[in-house]
Amino acid sequence: MRTQTSQLTIAVATKAVQAALDVAGKEKEKVSVAVVDRDWRPW
Repeated sequence: MRTQTSQLTIAVATKAVQAALDVAGKEKEKVSVAVVDRDWRPW
């Protein structure tokens, strides 16, 4: 069985993080976001 993985560029990951933070801010929610590499190490 073959496993497929997906990876984001740092630019796309940064946009996703910012979008999540923007939505949370508009809804008066507090969130934490982490970007990690494929080995789950912080970027």
